[in-house]
Amino acid sequence: MATQSNSDAEKQVHLLELLSSRICHDLISPVGAIHNGLEFLEDMGPDALEDALELMKHSTKQATTKLQAFRFAYGAGGRDPSITMKDVHHAMSAYFALESKVTFDWENGEADRDEMPSGLCKLTAGALLLMGETLPKKGTITVARESSTVHISAEGEPCKFRDGTVDALEGNCEIDNLDPRLVHPFVLGLSARGFGCSITTDQGENTTSITLEM
Repeated sequence: MATQSNSDAEKQVHLLELLSSRICHDLISPVGAIHNGLEFLEDMGPDALEDALELMKHSTKQATTKLQAFRFAYGAGGRDPSITMKDVHHAMSAYFALESKVTFDWENGEADRDEMPSGLCKLTAGALLLMGETLPKKGTITVARESSTVHISAEGEPCKFRDGTVDALEGNCEIDNLDPRLVHPFVLGLSARGFGCSITTDQGENTTSITLEM
């Protein structure tokens, strides 16, 4: 029993390490750019003030926007009963606006203050991050909600789930076989099962979709 317990603990630690690596990878660029702006200002003096401030302002916005999205998707904030779909809409609209490649269409999302089942806002944020990964170039993400069912679709060229994503989402893979690219769908699926939410996916020609139902 002790060996099994130690093995389970090691797997949980490995999962945390992968998720931490994933988050750090996405944040290192804007945080590093803030540091570069400070160094640039230090080296060049007052003449560089305007350019340095612009760099730091842009990078700070990137970092805080990503942190807000990650807070909803990974942190306890996503399950906070005071959080509404309007909050998720606001955070994810800002997230996708960081790069002009994705058009984000969520009808009535800005006004959606309905009370949601526990965890649905968190899972929606996580699902949106996953759908963004299916669009390496330009594309559109569309969100539709009816009661406690959220349907998210993506369309672009190309548009597809990464190899192993659906298996990770459904829990059909070992933690030992995960990498930073697959840890997000694995954690999303794990969270969904914990909240009693079903997740279904579909993939067509240059289209993907994911449906959350509680």
